[in-house]
Amino acid sequence: MQIAWKVPRDFKNIIRSWDQVHKSPFSDSYYNCDSEDKDWGKTPIGCIRISDHWNFQSKGRKCCITDRPVNNYREWAMAVWDGNQYRVISKEYTCPLWELADDEIEDLSTHLKIARARIIEQRKKKAAQ
Repeated sequence: MQIAWKVPRDFKNIIRSWDQVHKSPFSDSYYNCDSEDKDWGKTPIGCIRISDHWNFQSKGRKCCITDRPVNNYREWAMAVWDGNQYRVISKEYTCPLWELADDEIEDLSTHLKIARARIIEQRKKKAAQ
């Protein structure tokens, strides 16, 4: 499973360590419970969620309620469902692209160049088939 580039490295490593991973089809949210046990209205107790958005409104109700504040789209959080709300285990600040340091921009630029080259190569292979 591909994990979104914007997920902080420590959280990526945690997601990779899980025996089972359910990724939301709607966002870059990851759960350590089976997709059969997790759907929009059902989360098993003890299920861990890693995401960059919490405490939001959807379909007329508040979703992914946490026991303490999380700064949406500025922090990633890992939290465990207790049956009533998510208990935040840890948070990691994430900054928007315009706040990246020069070396981080250079690193991102390198990754994008590599990704672009791979995409072009895949397209060439597909066209040759």
